[in-house]
Amino acid sequence: MNFQASKKRANSQIESQQGQIAELQATSFALQQKVEDLQKEIKELQSQNHKLNHHIKILKDQNDDLKFTQQKEATATFMIEVEHLRTDNQRLITLLGSQNKDLRFLSSLETQNSDLPECLLWVPQKAFEIAHQFREKYKDSDYLGDKQIQLLLFELNKVWAVRQFEQQKLQNSINNLEKQKLQSKTNVPYSEFQLSQQVERLKKQIKDLKKENLDLYANRPERGTRSIRIASANNTRK
Repeated sequence: MNFQASKKRANSQIESQQGQIAELQATSFALQQKVEDLQKEIKELQSQNHKLNHHIKILKDQNDDLKFTQQKEATATFMIEVEHLRTDNQRLITLLGSQNKDLRFLSSLETQNSDLPECLLWVPQKAFEIAHQFREKYKDSDYLGDKQIQLLLFELNKVWAVRQFEQQKLQNSINNLEKQKLQSKTNVPYSEFQLSQQVERLKKQIKDLKKENLDLYANRPERGTRSIRIASANNTRK
């Protein structure tokens, strides 16, 4: 009788231990599966991180190339503007030189009227020639009528009208040159503005990619989730 009871207790203990062993084996298998899943997840995250870093490197290289290209373009634009200014300046000097060559100084009037402003003693060479030709033409004439005087005044007026027109052109050239110089000092070239905008856009892309990488890592499944589900299922079976 005692033997049967002892045998029954022993069988019960064996069955209990076998059940515990089975549960431990199931838990061990589940944990092993979880480890494999986590290792796979880590590899995927590492692959994504590698791709993101590669993308970031490409963006940085593009940014460097863009800076270099834009700097070259800005330098080329600046050199073109400098060349334009140099050409305009040379043209202005030429105009000034031609203006001086077309003037004749009335030295005899300077001797007689020392208080006259010097600017009044310079007259267009063409006017001097017209007056000289008029004198030669009528030097033997005893009478000069209104018609001859009007003709002389008309020719002289044309000389001063042409000179006024040329002086206005000269003044316009001076004004344009000063305006270009002012713009070159105050205006930021459009290529530089484009460069700054592109750099800011690339910086934002890099920042967004880094944030995306951090979000992927932060939103990965928690390690204890599956173990909790397994333990809960085992308790239910009990």
